[in-house]
Amino acid sequence: NLLEPSGRIPSISIGDITITPGGTIAHVNQENNKVTIELVDPLTGGNYELTIRDMADYTFEEVSFQAANLVNVTAKSNSSRQIVLTLEGEPNVPLPRIQQGNISISPSVKIVDFQQIDNKIMIDFAEDLEAGDYEVKIGDMQYFTFSPATFHVTEEKPVSTKVNVTIRSFSPERFVFHLELENPSAPLPLLTKDDIVLTPLGQIWDMKQENDQITIIFSSPLKAGSYTMSVKDTQTYTYNDVIFQIPEDGQLIAPSILVKYNEMGTEATVTIQNFNNEGQGIVKYGINGGEEQEYEGAFVVDENTPVKGLKKDISAYVASLGNPYKDSMKVSVSIHLTKDSLNGSDTETELFHVLIHPVTGLKGEVPTGTKVANIEGRNIPEDRNVIYQLEKSKGNFEISSDTIVTKGMVGPGRYKVIVAAHLERKDSLDEETVVYGEGMIVVDSLEYPSNPEEKPPSSNIQDSISSSNTTSGSNEYTHSTSGSNEYAQAADFNQSSGGPGNNTRTEAVILTPSVANGQTVMSAAITSGKLEDLISRKVSWYNFISPQISFGFPLSVLEQLRDVSKGGDIILRAVSIVNPAGKGRPVWHITLAYALDGKETPILLTGSQNISVKLPYVLGTGEEEGRVFAIRTDLAGTTQWIEKSTYLRNKNSVVFGIQRGGIYGIGYKEFSQNINNMREHWARQDILFALSRELFDQTGEGSLNPDRELTREEFMKALESLFGVQLYEELKGQSSWLFDWNDKMTREEMAVFIDNSMKVTNSTYLQREVEAFKDLVSISKEAAQGVISMQKAGIISGKDGNIFDPKGKVTLAQGASTLRRLAEVCMDPYGVNGWRRNDSGTYFYDINGKSIRGWLFDQQKWYYFKEDGSMAVDTNIDGFSIGQDGVRKEK
Repeated sequence: NLLEPSGRIPSISIGDITITPGGTIAHVNQENNKVTIELVDPLTGGNYELTIRDMADYTFEEVSFQAANLVNVTAKSNSSRQIVLTLEGEPNVPLPRIQQGNISISPSVKIVDFQQIDNKIMIDFAEDLEAGDYEVKIGDMQYFTFSPATFHVTEEKPVSTKVNVTIRSFSPERFVFHLELENPSAPLPLLTKDDIVLTPLGQIWDMKQENDQITIIFSSPLKAGSYTMSVKDTQTYTYNDVIFQIPEDGQLIAPSILVKYNEMGTEATVTIQNFNNEGQGIVKYGINGGEEQEYEGAFVVDENTPVKGLKKDISAYVASLGNPYKDSMKVSVSIHLTKDSLNGSDTETELFHVLIHPVTGLKGEVPTGTKVANIEGRNIPEDRNVIYQLEKSKGNFEISSDTIVTKGMVGPGRYKVIVAAHLERKDSLDEETVVYGEGMIVVDSLEYPSNPEEKPPSSNIQDSISSSNTTSGSNEYTHSTSGSNEYAQAADFNQSSGGPGNNTRTEAVILTPSVANGQTVMSAAITSGKLEDLISRKVSWYNFISPQISFGFPLSVLEQLRDVSKGGDIILRAVSIVNPAGKGRPVWHITLAYALDGKETPILLTGSQNISVKLPYVLGTGEEEGRVFAIRTDLAGTTQWIEKSTYLRNKNSVVFGIQRGGIYGIGYKEFSQNINNMREHWARQDILFALSRELFDQTGEGSLNPDRELTREEFMKALESLFGVQLYEELKGQSSWLFDWNDKMTREEMAVFIDNSMKVTNSTYLQREVEAFKDLVSISKEAAQGVISMQKAGIISGKDGNIFDPKGKVTLAQGASTLRRLAEVCMDPYGVNGWRRNDSGTYFYDINGKSIRGWLFDQQKWYYFKEDGSMAVDTNIDGFSIGQDGVRKEK
């Protein structure tokens, strides 16, 4: 608020205001004496000074303010493996979402599970904590600081973590179940709807927990059929699955089977629930396909029930007592017992049994065919052969001789496996005995060096991502902005804008980075419910935005993620290997997986679909943006240069597409061709972009001439290379034009080829309101739609005077600049705003499809744009001299 005794309020502009330390102003809005300031990036916690420069008739007082809300933190120990934090913030201020990496505990302990529900945070540890006092600290976040908290661990025996889940009631619309802890002294777990998995896939709309009772409400009524409800296991709690069935019309409700094992696992108590009204039907069950019996109450099975064996298959159904009801569906469960060493043998060593020996040290993404465990059969009788079979596994594994190997890519997680060993008599195949062995295969997340100067796991990428000076740089595009305004754009993402054929909805979420061991950690998740919501609302572009790394998900990718995730949550995690704030190009280890049944499974996208990744990067001294690439290396050290990557001159960042996790960074490609003939050419960086990706021939005579004309075929081949899919044959057959593909290509043909390629690859792009080309009537009827669509997307540019020149031939310079804009739009549909060059090489400034006219103040400099939108150079306007670079010289 501006307070002046006489009431004469001065006008304040963006250049008058300074915020220290480090506050960059994006917008200023003044209404009388009230001035609203919007910043490029949110301020971190701390004290700030705001100053307004003195004017001819005014001086201004400095203003101090604090940009943080204090959150009081208390901690309580539930057990030696779990604590609960309680957050109490200031009134009417929403509490932040805390990331696991933002929490530190001393003495140091390893956190293996973490969940936040409103103001409660439950933390599980890898091992039992030693008795003593501990301190918890949450690192300061944007707008928030946190008080430290202490908790005390007393010496105690570990409590049981087994939770028995039983059904209370269910219908097509809702499901109610009960939690019973085998150790009544243990605290009840706090669940969220993301902890519940329903298969086949059913969308959970809401979940409510009242002490030990959980109520789930489905988004839409479930169809008749069998369903399994699972609660995700954690290090502290494990849960049994429950099976229920929605009956058809006139059919009785199927029963539910609950199994409780004794401490040794040698016996199991079976309870069968009947949800039908008394007199409608009776429960019948069978064991291992034997004679059906009427259920009269809980019963116990052991190795000898009804015949010797460690696996028991229990089936049950409700038999109708007469019309109008039909028998229910049949449900079944498998019970796996352990051998009772005191039954039938003097010592345990005399019994045949199976041991699983997991391989240790598995980390990151484990490739197909990797051995993860050895199987050992002990005390095999001499008259028997043994055959191993994978009975049950939550991971993607298979048996190979006497080992367990990965059947596909396996990511970090804990995977329980059960192996069946079939003992067959050598002289008779009729007699067979089966015993079971159980093991846990553990794949850890990658660990990174605590010193950012150390090399990452692959030396190959370190060679490609050599050190460069990122604090200063030269860029021939002198009008590039010096930073990206991601946070200011976030509000623009969450709105509707015109799209191909319908409204295009976009949404953005701001990511809060955490720092652990000197590394920046970004974590994000798209729950299965959120994924369904985004798809049902046809959100065309979903974004995670942060100053260090950002991600964009087109609708086609969201749909593919839904299909591959099998009802699980999408997990996105990025850990910096080389500190982005330090020297050297940024390198990140990115994890893309889905979480289901307590484990993470890596995701590999197929086709031409990509997740967009944006890494801020300032060019080093002597570096040229056309040579900048994104690169990927896998755990085997294989490096891939990503063709569909480009340097965004308006945002000082590199944008590229990924289809899977891995180690990603920024590379710089040198090549031997002599390109001195284009040293001063306006499209030099665009041509370097095309040549470094080998989009065009570089060997023929005159191939590097920026003004040479392109043929239709070579441009189509360039499109294929950029998209990474076959387009030439398909689009050639679709064209209604009859022409020679070896002839020179016109500009309108180029627009049509790109428009068709975008449709074939299901690419996402905006359709902005634009100024029509003055020669629009000269465009062929067959090409008009493609030209207009690609102009609205920001891919096609005109020439000076706002003409398109549809029948003009496409030069190497024009084709290269168009392909580079195409790569930008595919990876960042919103990157088309700001400074651009048309196909005559003239600068203009684009704001949502409209070219700026008149004066523009950008990054402390003034520019002037003429009536056709082109930037004025080497002239005088309004009494100001404008230089060759377009910058106004102050009087």
